[in-house]
Amino acid sequence: MGEAFGPLLQEAREKIKHVEPWQRGTQRTPSTAFCILVRLFQLGLTEAHMTKLLAQKDRPLVRAVGFLYLRYVLKPELLWRYCEDVFIDDGRAILEEGRKETLGEWLRGVLTSQQYHGTQLPRIPTKIDRDIRARVALVDESRERASDNARYLDRFEPGCQVRAIYGDSKNEPAWYDAVVESIEKDTDDAGKERVRFQVQFPDYGHGALVRLPPPPPPPKKIR
Repeated sequence: MGEAFGPLLQEAREKIKHVEPWQRGTQRTPSTAFCILVRLFQLGLTEAHMTKLLAQKDRPLVRAVGFLYLRYVLKPELLWRYCEDVFIDDGRAILEEGRKETLGEWLRGVLTSQQYHGTQLPRIPTKIDRDIRARVALVDESRERASDNARYLDRFEPGCQVRAIYGDSKNEPAWYDAVVESIEKDTDDAGKERVRFQVQFPDYGHGALVRLPPPPPPPKKIR
């Protein structure tokens, strides 16, 4: 299977020009992206294959095919685990040359709609759909605040108390108290630096790698 996946990945990198189901200008001829998607279904991808497919940061269209694969075959409750980074700060690359839509904007539609260019996507149960939409809304709020973080980075350090997005099967996605454990810096798929924080949620015993809103301003000194 590994021998078959490698050439197929290379073909995807070289030939995919868009990720609509049909060749543009027709509604009968499958697109290159969907022909490759069907072949991926036939292979049955492993976790290692999926990781490699989604890691093609210089080819957002190839990553998009990976997310379509997940949208069709993965249990709905597991989708957010694969998509979270793209929504937060790793989906800023333009999806298709000559257009303005980013990978993150495209993925939002794939996760929150039952239709894809006139085709039917697998139904997401109402509770999980509501959870995904809540998480997307929280990420939007977080991204609005994220640009302020750069001005306050010197105030984020291990042990610092913050509020970060958290949710699980028993707790609705929301802002919860957390403690910074470490700070990580790397680049997103558009080549821009991103800063993320490994935090621990004391009330729930779980950790996460997140972006944070800026902390409140320091108290004014009383003269």
